[in-house]
Amino acid sequence: MSALHSNRIRFTCVGVSSSLVVCGANTGSLYVFNKESESLRHIISIPDTHGALSKVSICPSDENIIATVTSENILMVMEKKEDKRERLLFRIAEHEKRITTLEWARTPNTLALFSGDEGGRVYVSDFQKALFFRPDLLYECEAEVVQIQHMKGSLLISSRVRCVIIDFRKDQAFKVGTKPRDGAYGACFHPRATTTPDLVLQLSPEFETSVSDLVLASRPGKRLWLAQCSSARVLSTLNFKHDLTSARYQSLAHPFPSAMPSSVSVKALSFGTLHVLPESALVVSRWGDILVVLDISNGRVLAWHCDLKGIHELAVDERAVFVLHSAGGGDGAHDKEELCVSRIDFLPTTTFLPHALALVGAEGGGGDE
Repeated sequence: MSALHSNRIRFTCVGVSSSLVVCGANTGSLYVFNKESESLRHIISIPDTHGALSKVSICPSDENIIATVTSENILMVMEKKEDKRERLLFRIAEHEKRITTLEWARTPNTLALFSGDEGGRVYVSDFQKALFFRPDLLYECEAEVVQIQHMKGSLLISSRVRCVIIDFRKDQAFKVGTKPRDGAYGACFHPRATTTPDLVLQLSPEFETSVSDLVLASRPGKRLWLAQCSSARVLSTLNFKHDLTSARYQSLAHPFPSAMPSSVSVKALSFGTLHVLPESALVVSRWGDILVVLDISNGRVLAWHCDLKGIHELAVDERAVFVLHSAGGGDGAHDKEELCVSRIDFLPTTTFLPHALALVGAEGGGGDE
């Protein structure tokens, strides 16, 4: 793994798009890399920011636009074109609590950003409304927002207590299930979850031909709820307790299954945030420093990994997971500890290809002042 070669610069967050990897740093700047060549394209300096950036998200409809959260909990939306200097598009200071998640609208030609915070509030910033605007408070959860995902006119909000689906076409919000939970549990859309007969057999007969888009929600005890997107009705509970115990442990440093580390207990494992890789339809879940790879369509655990220590966060694209983690094997909690980004490619054949990204910041930190 090639980490950042500077004692002054430390990556603190990561985001990806179709062609870019963007890392926020403790200097208050964004480092923009070409995803394939891993070369540094440019550095974006965030105005009036001197502390570490905590979140970053690239607009899917325009890669020149990047949202980030400053150490002062201010949401900044920047634009940087190749031949022009970066400019601040919007500054959003409505969140009173720590911003925990960002999600751009996944609709073509739409420039809207959803942001959730520690207090349970979800705001939407529609940048096409007017030149001067205030973000709208979209929804207020009972607890901290863990994960947000947008798809086809619906917004999925996962808090520490429950999941909610907002249907913008119906202008309604639906709670997924009735039983609450307590923990950093995530949720995601999974439009291909019923493409194979194996999973459909687990559903009630009346849903076999009517379900198209589905929602997955993490539950305690190595379980996932499978719910219908249009109604938020829970169709099935998928229990991976026994499958996870028998699933192979795979080290990211070696191509073959290996012995499970003695320090790791499967009993303590749960599913946390959920991330779908559209090309393979696999789901990657993170719980602490453990990554679990799920094949939802066939209802099984493919593999799990625990040799990336000090995981801070994940970012995904069509086929790969980008993991921001400790470069030295520690827990990554110390401000002086180097963090680096590893890329894990998951192919449709369920083979994974780990790759250490050589994302290197400028030695002199040009543009960071």
